[in-house]
Amino acid sequence: RGTSRATVEATLHDLLGRNLLHVTPATIWQHGYEASGLPATYTLPSWEVAGGRSYALMEALWLDAVGRAVGMPAHQLLGGAVREQVAVDFWANRPAAPTLLALIHEAAELGLTGMKMKCNRFGDTVHALQTIAADIPTGFRFTIDPMYAWRSMREAAPLFAILAELPFAFQ
Repeated sequence: RGTSRATVEATLHDLLGRNLLHVTPATIWQHGYEASGLPATYTLPSWEVAGGRSYALMEALWLDAVGRAVGMPAHQLLGGAVREQVAVDFWANRPAAPTLLALIHEAAELGLTGMKMKCNRFGDTVHALQTIAADIPTGFRFTIDPMYAWRSMREAAPLFAILAELPFAFQ
């Protein structure tokens, strides 16, 4: 998510020909960098690293490749699975109603049945959903993540009242 095609290609190209059993994500790009492979000026959670490569992508590829090489799923390399399934939804930030509706239909065409999105303190996402409610596919559900935008129950209650009137499920 949010990783450009060029970054994905640079990351994959950099891994070609390497024996991933002889390196770890922490050492693969260590040349002149911190142990994580990130330049010292990068914050550790950064998605981008030196040379236009993605550390997070490389780590996922490494876990998959090493797991396949030793005949076990990647989750076993991390200590085992913590759940049987992982829910996957479409994601949107806070688009206007027409864009949101187009994204919902795109998600449904891909076979997804839910969407996670952000919301500002004024309920921009709530009002967009209210505007397009009649055109949303039956059974589609939403997770609204206002983070810290909804500062109190007093501020959020009117938004919850709007959501309660809409014909779909929320988390």
